[in-house]
Amino acid sequence: MIFEKQYPIDTIHLDCFGRMKPSMILYFAQEVAGSHCDELGCNWDAMAAKGLFWAVIRHRIQIQRLPRAGETITIETWPMPTTKTCYPRSMEARDGQ
Repeated sequence: MIFEKQYPIDTIHLDCFGRMKPSMILYFAQEVAGSHCDELGCNWDAMAAKGLFWAVIRHRIQIQRLPRAGETITIETWPMPTTKTCYPRSMEARDGQ
């Protein structure tokens, strides 16, 4: 199941050069992963009730262009095959260009 969410880029997301801060990519990734987990019924409350939690442990990011204020990015995420201890997911972020 592919989950998609859009995020408008505002001035608070920008660096001193007027481009989105790279750290915001990680923030949006965390937010979209949480929203997807809400949709799948494995949100924080459901996991905590079972004594479990989920955490981001690794990211691999490739940036071709950082958006500017007024643009909107679309992030898609989907679950990858699980391992014994991990539930990896993949994401792709695109801007209007």
